Amino acid sequence: MATYGRGRCGGRGGRRWCSCLRFKKKKVDRGDCADLNEVDKAILEELARRGGATDRVELHEALSIPKTTLHRHLHKLARYGYVRLVQQGGRQRVELIRKC
Repeated sequence: MATYGRGRCGGRGGRRWCSCLRFKKKKVDRGDCADLNEVDKAILEELARRGGATDRVELHEALSIPKTTLHRHLHKLARYGYVRLVQQGGRQRVELIRKC
């Protein structure tokens, strides 16, 4: 919780951020297979079946899931270190880094 002005941190008026606050970068847990649901596992299986890399559009068509759902799951898998998302021109390529 931030404190403005005078208070616990002893600011001198005005709307200044409390200097005693520390903002830490969140640690990203690599996760393991137990953290993945059926959609995540289906994405990884489809990538493996396609040789470890494919375009996002092709993955969307093969799995028949909404684009927003695919987006959310791909970013989760990228955060956990399973896939890499690479921009190539106007397309996005999905590369398998590690299997479940």
